[in-house]
Amino acid sequence: AGGAGAGAGAGARAGDGRGAARLAGLTLINPATCYPRSNLASKGPLVLSAPNWLYIPTLSSLLPMFADAFQFPQLIKILTSEGLPSVLDTEARESYMGRVAFTLPLRLRYMPKSTLDWRLNQWLAEGCKRMTDERLASLGVGSIDGRNGPLRTLVVVGENDKVLPSVEEAQRIQRLFGAGG
Repeated sequence: AGGAGAGAGAGARAGDGRGAARLAGLTLINPATCYPRSNLASKGPLVLSAPNWLYIPTLSSLLPMFADAFQFPQLIKILTSEGLPSVLDTEARESYMGRVAFTLPLRLRYMPKSTLDWRLNQWLAEGCKRMTDERLASLGVGSIDGRNGPLRTLVVVGENDKVLPSVEEAQRIQRLFGAGG
């Protein structure tokens, strides 16, 4: 992206002590501003609407969004005795895992339903309502003191996000920032 080089350069100048005055400000925007268009926004309410006795299994249905391509195949290898995690490097450790592995889901503490409800509805949904396009665009229109023209912008995003459409959101934010992006 056009803003990447400019933003990186500004950070380097500010960090070396010679151009600290050139860094006028820093704004961090989480790509969760796209929460209403996310997989979590469509699947999270289904978890919340599940009866309490089905909450944990339904909550578990969200796990594929948070796991990478290597975690599930490795878990299958472990469960079928085809492979072990590298930390199980002794017979005693392997034996301990064999005794507790299948009872682990019963020992774990899960996120309470009220916490998930608050995070989805108050934190994410309400936060997104407040971060309007106009508000986002206003962050990129000029420097803090108004003297240096548009702010240089560095947009950083993960490409393999299965929870949020982060790449599309980064592109949208960059478009909103216009010439400063």
